[in-house]
Amino acid sequence: MTERSRGSAGAVLLLRLEEGEDLRQAIVSTIEAMGWGAASVVSAAGGLTRIAVQLAGAEVPTVIPGPFEIASLSGTVSGDGTLLVLLATNSRGEAVGGQLTEGTLATGSCLVVLLELVGVSLEGQEEPEDDSLGLRFDEIEG
Repeated sequence: MTERSRGSAGAVLLLRLEEGEDLRQAIVSTIEAMGWGAASVVSAAGGLTRIAVQLAGAEVPTVIPGPFEIASLSGTVSGDGTLLVLLATNSRGEAVGGQLTEGTLATGSCLVVLLELVGVSLEGQEEPEDDSLGLRFDEIEG
């Protein structure tokens, strides 16, 4: 059964990463520092020197040297868990994506737009029966 949680959009923040900064760590620590209970990635653009993602069905993250460009980054961050999914392309136009893990490093031209989610709880989400991402909910929580 689909659950709905009503809330409202709060502040918008433009996060500009410095060369060598970890993308996931920067997003999570910024949201914590802002005191936001939950947030969503609105958009992201820029370069990555390497990516670290957990591919669908994989037991451990895969680290791939770049350079890469962010094609898409989406997901949510809250005290109840973080799920960020990255799709990036290399110089040959090949794409790779998966759950963003620590170890994805930005070039000096990486921007992420974050939106505060006010009054929204991500707590108590149940693992969907159709696990099309290949992820278990206990993986998403950590």
